[in-house]
Amino acid sequence: MLSNALPSPFARTVRRAGALLLLGMLLLASCAPQTGVQHTAVPWLVSVTTRDDTLVLQGHHFGSYAGPDSDDSYVLLGANNRGQGGERAQVLSWGGNRIVVAAPGQENARGFAFVQAGGARSNGLTVNAP
Repeated sequence: MLSNALPSPFARTVRRAGALLLLGMLLLASCAPQTGVQHTAVPWLVSVTTRDDTLVLQGHHFGSYAGPDSDDSYVLLGANNRGQGGERAQVLSWGGNRIVVAAPGQENARGFAFVQAGGARSNGLTVNAP
C-alpha cells in the first residue's frame, strides 16, 4: 500500500540534481556550434577599369553570382558616394575576385561603383567610363 507521506530528503535531492543536470545539458546544447558555413566576409572593391565595352571590377570576397534578379549579388553603377541612385549593371562574368559588366549608359558613366555580394555592400570606387 502506498503512503501519503512526504518524499524523503534524499528523494528531493535526487530530483533537484536531475533538474539541474537537465538544465545544464540544455545550456550546453544551445552553445554547440551550428552546422553550415555562412558568408561573413564583406566584399572589398580594389579597382574599376574599362576594357572595350566593359568594366572590370577587381577585389576580394565577391562570392558567387545568384543571377540577375537577385538582391544578394549585383553591381551598382552611377551611384553617389553613399551607394544611393545609379542602376544595376548587366553582369557578363562573376568570380570570387573579378567581375565583368557591360559598360553603363551615358547617365551612369560617372559616379561610384559598388558590389553587393552575399547581402553585404562593398566600398565604392569612382567610375569614369567612356
